[in-house]
Amino acid sequence: MSRHFKNAKVFILIILLILAGILAAAHNRAASTGRPSFVEEVVLTIAKPFQSAASGIGDLFSGIGKSLRTRRAIRAENERLREEVRRLNLEVIRLREEAAEAARLREAFSFKESFPEKLLAARIISREPSSWFVTATINRGSSSGVQPAQAVITPRGLLGQVFSVSKNSAQIRALTDPQSGVGGMVQRSRAIGLCLGHDSDTIEMSELAKDADIAVGDIVVTSGTGGVIPKGVPIGRVIKVGIAKGGFTKSAWLKPSVRIDQTEECFVVIKRVD
Repeated sequence: MSRHFKNAKVFILIILLILAGILAAAHNRAASTGRPSFVEEVVLTIAKPFQSAASGIGDLFSGIGKSLRTRRAIRAENERLREEVRRLNLEVIRLREEAAEAARLREAFSFKESFPEKLLAARIISREPSSWFVTATINRGSSSGVQPAQAVITPRGLLGQVFSVSKNSAQIRALTDPQSGVGGMVQRSRAIGLCLGHDSDTIEMSELAKDADIAVGDIVVTSGTGGVIPKGVPIGRVIKVGIAKGGFTKSAWLKPSVRIDQTEECFVVIKRVD
């Protein structure tokens, strides 16, 4: 048994040597002709699918990497663009505000130049929350010639009157304040009445004659009675007319031409008040 085993080993060794010789000869022949040997072709054929798979996986990961880098770049660019849009929106708001202020100042300058009385330009600098709609503080005071009872106006109409003054500031009370009052006149018919504050958005014109010619839509202006408030300054537009209690006089309710809570710049009529 041992002898047969040894003979088999010798036989196998001889076969392997022969195969090695054949392979070597084939390789040399292939090398001399520049073509792969049969064995190399077999190996390349077997390995080709694995090479293709490996190449595909490599391309896949490369593509994923490129896609991730592209997405990160797109996100960064989108964020930059959003920030730029926010900045431009703020710039547009600022420019609109500057344009609106410039338009108001042009209107105010033109109004001041054409108004017959001496006017002092002022700016509202504060309001008390408890009286937001009826009182405010302006940046002009006694050092600029401001006195209590002087009229405060805008290009749109009568705002109210000064009621308290310090050296560099003054408090004004809107015509819509129930404590305010001024003589009024219907611009169309010249009917006379007394305009008193009713609420934050309404002025009541009372003491009108029962047969006074006044109608919804009429403009009411200051009558100039008393000499403190200039004549002809718009007060408001009539929104309602009715007979007063007792039936002897007529009353009207006006929407004010100007509201103190919507005003930033104004003028004080510099007229000495005794």
